[in-house]
Amino acid sequence: MPFALFFEVSEEVLRARILERAKTSGRTDDNEESLIKRFVTFKTESMPVVTKFEEMGKLRKIDGSRDIDSVYADVKAALVGHV
Repeated sequence: MPFALFFEVSEEVLRARILERAKTSGRTDDNEESLIKRFVTFKTESMPVVTKFEEMGKLRKIDGSRDIDSVYADVKAALVGHV
């Protein structure tokens, strides 16, 4: 059965990660002003899709705020038998 993976991460954690990345990324959109716009766009454009998948029982949530190895283990477990 097809499904979508959704990485749950708070805006605070995302903001901290992106602003840390900004120190070395060279990306012009890794700043507070752009982040505010990106978060609004995500909520208005993407969250309705996420909600729809969840209503259909086709959403697997992953706690993306943890360390890389833990997130990877959860993704791997979610994909077992679905690849």
